[in-house]
Amino acid sequence: MARIKVRFALKDEDWARYQEKVERFPTRVKKAVNDYMHEDVRNLMIKSITGEMPRSDRKKDGKRGHAKNSEWYVSFNFDQAVTVENKLAGNKKTSFYYLFFPHEGTEKILKPNPFTERVVDKEYERIVTGLFNVIDREIKEEL
Repeated sequence: MARIKVRFALKDEDWARYQEKVERFPTRVKKAVNDYMHEDVRNLMIKSITGEMPRSDRKKDGKRGHAKNSEWYVSFNFDQAVTVENKLAGNKKTSFYYLFFPHEGTEKILKPNPFTERVVDKEYERIVTGLFNVIDREIKEEL
């Protein structure tokens, strides 16, 4: 089944800045980044993606609500990273298989609309600013 997956990566100049901090304070930076990514970034991405989701004007049958009003995602924590994906468990009436990248709905839609890319682009500066603020607070004690 189709899956929506959000990936976030630092741009080159931010990556160099990040690497410098990791080299100087590896344990503290990694812990701070994990905490930030697994909570703050995860929640921000879920909220932003949900906000970008188009709302169907079709009547619902009462068994399934719209993804905007549901817990449509699952998330997985990795070392210094987090992934958010749509739920695929269940059948067509109880899963969110229709939320997949890059389309806004089922495979019948031919015009791509990469709403997850818009979210990452829109939230990039906020995430990076937060990331370096968290790192700086964590290593401030050692300086």
